[in-house]
Amino acid sequence: MEGGTLFCVGQNYDHWKTNQVHIQMNYSGSWDLVVGFPNITKQEVKEFQTGDFSIAYAIIDDVLFFLFKAGDIEWADAPFEPRLYESPMDYPEIVDSSTGAALTLYIVDTSSGKLMGLRTIGLGNEFSNRLHASCREMNKVRLLTKEQYSKHVQEIYRRYPRSEDMLKCVKPENIFIIAG
Repeated sequence: MEGGTLFCVGQNYDHWKTNQVHIQMNYSGSWDLVVGFPNITKQEVKEFQTGDFSIAYAIIDDVLFFLFKAGDIEWADAPFEPRLYESPMDYPEIVDSSTGAALTLYIVDTSSGKLMGLRTIGLGNEFSNRLHASCREMNKVRLLTKEQYSKHVQEIYRRYPRSEDMLKCVKPENIFIIAG
C-alpha cells in the first residue's frame, strides 16, 4: 500500500497518468517502488512481475539512490531522501525475519494511469539492515529543503547521466539479487 492507499491491478489512477517515465521510491514502514512507462508492453510488465530482479543502493554526495534491474530491462534509478519526510521515519533493524524488509513493486502504464501489476519482494535481512542503518544515519541531520535536495540531485545526474554510471558507486555488499 503506497502511502496507505489500497491499489487494485487493472484500475486507473489519475496521479500516475503522466505519459512520462515515472520511477519513485517511497517508505512507510515497508518500501514501495513505482515503475511506470507510457504504453508499457506486456513483456515489460512480465519482466517486472516475474523476471530476475536486482536492487542496489549507493550514497552519492550524501544522496541515496536505489538502482534496480528487472529481467532484460535496463538498469534504472530512483533517488530517495529520508530527511524530507515531515517526521523522521523509523527504519528498524530486522532480527527475526529471513525475508528482510518488504519491497512492493507497482508496475504502471503512465499513458492511462493503469496499475498493470504488483510484485512483493523480501529484501533479505543483511541488505535491509544496511539500508535501514544508512537511512537512520542520514536522518541525524535534517537541515534540508526540497529545493536544495532537487538542485543537488540534478547536479548528481549531470555527473552520472545514466543509471549504469551510478553502479560504479555501489559497494558490493549493498546489492541484492533474486534470480529465477
